[in-house]
Amino acid sequence: MLALRLGKREETSRLSLMRLRDLEAALQRVRPFNTKLQKIDLEQFPTGWHIAARLVHTAASCSDIEGKTVVDLGTGTCMLGIGCALLGAEHVIGLDADIDALRIARENIDEAGVDSVCDLLLCDVVDMPLFLTNGLPRVDTVVMNPPFGTRNKGIDVRFIEQAIALRPRAIYSLHKSSTRKFLISKAAEWGLHVEVIAELRFDIPKMYKHHKQKIADVEVDFIRFELPDAMRHPPPTPPPVPTSPITLPLPKGDGQVGCVEARAAADCAGSALAATD
Repeated sequence: MLALRLGKREETSRLSLMRLRDLEAALQRVRPFNTKLQKIDLEQFPTGWHIAARLVHTAASCSDIEGKTVVDLGTGTCMLGIGCALLGAEHVIGLDADIDALRIARENIDEAGVDSVCDLLLCDVVDMPLFLTNGLPRVDTVVMNPPFGTRNKGIDVRFIEQAIALRPRAIYSLHKSSTRKFLISKAAEWGLHVEVIAELRFDIPKMYKHHKQKIADVEVDFIRFELPDAMRHPPPTPPPVPTSPITLPLPKGDGQVGCVEARAAADCAGSALAATD
């Protein structure tokens, strides 16, 4: 449920609102996690279609979606990624550590008719190695609903750091409002421009045994981080001395990321999730 304050970036024209309604209607058909297969250690909570539509619609209004390469970090069942594809992203890459969630994401992508735009990668975002960030195509925008850090302290910050490593122009993310001051100070340390676009109410349904309430109402900030040009285009560094790695070519159907060094393959499943199991 959207609540409190919307930022100045929100468009209010009749045409824009109609597009937003269409997007909301489309995202209502995106299947959430299978409750029997949800991983509590990954802090898996579904991104509601209403919030997801607002996030990607706002990003599109800032010219950060249409015709862009977008990465959805911790994509889950690809709610945000599909929204970006529907709003005209040229290429959407969803990364997640949970293969069960990615199987549902693949079905959602096919049902939404955006399979030609969306690729999925099975990869632990927190430990995303350098060879993968360097192997991805140039990234324009990152969207994500990262874990809040309730069970894994600091994981929300780690997601932002991994997003920065991709060197996009902008990062759109959701974070607990209680961490706002801390994240703003961290953004200053990182050299990022930060804007709290909206204050939201994130409804989390009862999904795990330790949940006491049927629905938990969590105050969440919708934040946009922007990287300066100097961070997006750092001076070139000399390449490392090669050590004759063995390379494994990745399939081109569902993930176009070049190749993966065999010695690092154990750290991250850098292969694309196939359309079929």
